[in-house]
Amino acid sequence: MKRLRYIFMALLFVPFMASGKLPSFNSRTIQLKKDGCLIELSFLTEKKKDFEPKRNRFYHWYAFDQVQVNEGAYSGLLLHGIYRVYD
Repeated sequence: MKRLRYIFMALLFVPFMASGKLPSFNSRTIQLKKDGCLIELSFLTEKKKDFEPKRNRFYHWYAFDQVQVNEGAYSGLLLHGIYRVYD
């Protein structure tokens, strides 16, 4: 029984070890359909309390099924990770 548990754990983590990183449990990946395209994106599921946006940087964020861009600020969930557009 112990050996079976180790095999299960190995199968669970092999895809993540192959990619070189463990999954982030505070992010979420979704797909949106817009203008005939499929958009796949990841965003952080919670705001970091100690994060201060910088004035000269652009922030891409997600709210109300849309991706928004602001310079020096954001309102919504910050994009983090993949962003792919498929025709």
